Amino acid sequence: MAWRVRSFDNLALLNVDECGLTGRLKEKLEPLLQIAKLVGGHCWEAMSKCVENLKDERLREKRESLEGQLAKAVIDLINEKGTLEIRFDDIWARLSRNLDVGDDINYIDTNYIDTPFYGKLYKNFIGKRLTETLGSKTEPRREGGAVHRARIFLIEKLKKVAKKYGLPLFYDSCIPFRIRIFL
Repeated sequence: MAWRVRSFDNLALLNVDECGLTGRLKEKLEPLLQIAKLVGGHCWEAMSKCVENLKDERLREKRESLEGQLAKAVIDLINEKGTLEIRFDDIWARLSRNLDVGDDINYIDTNYIDTPFYGKLYKNFIGKRLTETLGSKTEPRREGGAVHRARIFLIEKLKKVAKKYGLPLFYDSCIPFRIRIFL
């Protein structure tokens, strides 16, 4: 690091933004990347591969989190059905299938699922995570003779979540500003 301080003027000219790092990871790796770029050749290529591996590992960890699994279930259902009206029971069943809890329980009638990695997940907890992570709001909606609680999502929030977890979000420009998912 003493060398970096003495050579700061030369290193300031070396731009390492092409690696696509942000936040704390960029702050930690920037000095090493600048030195590797100054040396060039094989050293720079090795550091670039290392940075790519770190970024991939961080994205994989995000996707494997509960919020990542929930975002994947919601976005996959939106992409599959091509409709904005998706029942909470569909999200619950998709989440249960994604978390590999087995096929021996009825996901719709059960108030919780017992997962090997996350423990017991209750429907109420998943509803709170939908609100906190995906920014949903609830409204009562009448469907047939029954009243359901509709989950309403903003498209901009779903775009950010899809980008954060590296998930493809396909939607048409004719989709309204809100996405309704019924609870």
